[in-house]
Amino acid sequence: MPVKSLVGLIPLFAVLTLEPETLKKFSSFTKRMDWFIDNRTDVAERNIASMKRRGKGDRLLLALVSRDKLKRILEKMLDEDEFLSPYGIRSLSKYHEKHPYLMNVDGVEFKVDYVPGDSNSSIFGGNSNWRGVSSSNL
Repeated sequence: MPVKSLVGLIPLFAVLTLEPETLKKFSSFTKRMDWFIDNRTDVAERNIASMKRRGKGDRLLLALVSRDKLKRILEKMLDEDEFLSPYGIRSLSKYHEKHPYLMNVDGVEFKVDYVPGDSNSSIFGGNSNWRGVSSSNL
């Protein structure tokens, strides 16, 4: 299903900032990491956001996705017409407010659309910020 949801942002959860103090403290790890950067650049540059480039305060950013993919994910996440809201990150892109995803299965139409705030369906407990099954629906 081509739905823009939080699932596409999950690679951001696997991100780590290595502080210079940490690298100094674990010199054995730093030595192996430097070897990896020098000898396995194909893997380091393809799968890790930034092992050579240092950030603010000489920090290293490690991620499961490449730098380019991480940048594309962040562009969507920080776009107010997509996932960024005044109250945090949306679980479904605002894009679907004007472009709902429709699917017809055996004559029954199903729709995924963006609804700000509370749910417009009682299937998940009605107008509640919690989207799980409530005890009254059991």
